[in-house]
Amino acid sequence: MSTSPSTPSTGAGSPCIGSASSAAVSAGLKFKTELCRNFELSGSCPFANRCQFAHGPEELRGRPDRHWLYKTEPCRAFHGEGLCRYGGRCHFLH
Repeated sequence: MSTSPSTPSTGAGSPCIGSASSAAVSAGLKFKTELCRNFELSGSCPFANRCQFAHGPEELRGRPDRHWLYKTEPCRAFHGEGLCRYGGRCHFLH
């Protein structure tokens, strides 16, 4: 039996913004360390109080320490195509 929350699709092949998609998020390491884009754009979120992202600056928490190699290698997509679908969340250097 899976314990992960359902993740509605955005239609672009990626999970809905604000979904819990990694063990680190579900373990709470990144819980509410970024603002929820759904909430920022529309003022509401389909995940409500189950959302892993902050619904306003008052909910933001500090980020965990980054790996020492974080953003030390160039992003192939960004440097090859000029665009990276992960944006600021990419683990590689832009």
